[in-house]
Formats: sequence, structure tokens, C-alpha cells
Amino acid sequence: MAKRPDFHHLRALLEETKNSDIIHLDKTVHNIIGFFIRIQDRLASEDKNDRKEALKDLETLHSELEKHSQAACKKAGMSEEELKDYMHNKENFTPEEWEVLRRAENELLDYEKQLLKPKKDAKSKSSSGSSGAKKGNKKPPPRSGWISG
Repeated sequence: MAKRPDFHHLRALLEETKNSDIIHLDKTVHNIIGFFIRIQDRLASEDKNDRKEALKDLETLHSELEKHSQAACKKAGMSEEELKDYMHNKENFTPEEWEVLRRAENELLDYEKQLLKPKKDAKSKSSSGSSGAKKGNKKPPPRSGWISG
């Protein structure tokens, strides 16, 4: 059984991010991806209870990230769309900050591609005459906007 993510650690990381500069963002992104990976591993478990708990953890992770996102918008005095536009404007950052943001975004996009790849492979197998997915390999569909903006 894969290890459950420690949400106290996640909350501490997100709190630390609030009080630090953009230069430390890549550490947070890397750790959040680690949370997704641990949950993803448990979603593929043969143990039905482990999968059920993993889904709960996925909901908790989404909720925590959503709270953090809303707090960032409120602190900046912007809507989500305005903040996204601001974050994608190179002129708003130093070259070092911009590089960190691009690395963090690329790491998230790479993970998103890895997350979606098995789903595409499974579709091609099932359409090529396979009798369907193995028991326990069901994964929820990715929710748009979670990882990339």
C-alpha cells in the first residue's frame, strides 16, 4: 500500500509559500506533485478501501489548493482570471522570478501529460478489442484547471 499524503505538511508548505517569494515556488510545486503521485498510486491499488481513501485524499488536496488559490486572489485584490493574466506577463517579474515561474509551470505541465498518458493508452487498448479495464485500475477523470491554467 502506498503512503498516504500528509496534509499537515501540505498546509505548512502552502502557508510557507504565502510568506516567501516566488523564488521558492518550485519547491512547493514539486512537493504538490509528490502529493498527486502518492494519491495516484493509491488510486491504482487492488484494495478497494485504499482506492476509496485515495479519492477522499484527492478531494482534500483539491480543497486545500482551491483555498490557497482563493486566498492568493484575495490578497492580490484580483479575480482568478486577472491573477492568471498577471502571472503570465513577463514584465511583472524579475528575470530570476520569471525563470522560476516557467520551471514550475513546465513541471506541472509535464506531470499533467504523464497523468493523462496512461488514460490515453487504456483507451486505445480497450478500443483494440480488450475486454475492458482490470479491476482496481479505474481512475477518476482529471479535473480541468487543477494543474495548469
